[in-house]
Amino acid sequence: MKRQLVIVGFLILFVCVESSGCKQESKTIDHERTRFIGTWQNTMKSYIHTMSFFSDGICVFRNYTETWELTEGKLVINISSISFSSN
Repeated sequence: MKRQLVIVGFLILFVCVESSGCKQESKTIDHERTRFIGTWQNTMKSYIHTMSFFSDGICVFRNYTETWELTEGKLVINISSISFSSN
């Protein structure tokens, strides 16, 4: 009887530790990433553009395919193939 109580106690302890939030950061990051997934459009009516964000870290702006990530809670879009000219 004592042995069964010890085993049940360890099982309860294991379940509590496993579900105690050790993986909360990963869930939060995944939740934050899903907030950006989809197609976004700017609000300027004279200059309308859309940008699409995909779950694999790819984003599409005009005909350019770039990458995106969340770094320290901020959206970072890595633009390598778009050249900007200054007038």
